[in-house]
Amino acid sequence: TEIYTLSLHDALPISESGSLTFDLKVTSNPSGAVVSYYRRGDSPHPYADPTTVVIPSLPYAIWYVKIEKPGYKPLVREHDPFHSLDHVVNVELSR
Repeated sequence: TEIYTLSLHDALPISESGSLTFDLKVTSNPSGAVVSYYRRGDSPHPYADPTTVVIPSLPYAIWYVKIEKPGYKPLVREHDPFHSLDHVVNVELSR
């Protein structure tokens, strides 16, 4: 039997500032939606590329993701990285 010891540092990504971070992948159907993200009380941060949306190095906090596409209803989804460990937001847009 071999025993390995892993620290929290080994298991979770840590930014240069020393805080825990994660990458958030956002997909929409249909694709090509404009994505913005924010924490409660903050202004939305638009993400520049609507075709490949992986928002890198977000600090561990509850984030809100807004998905908009002309001709479809805008949607807001909450992502809690403490409970949703896959860090993926999938959205089906409706007209």
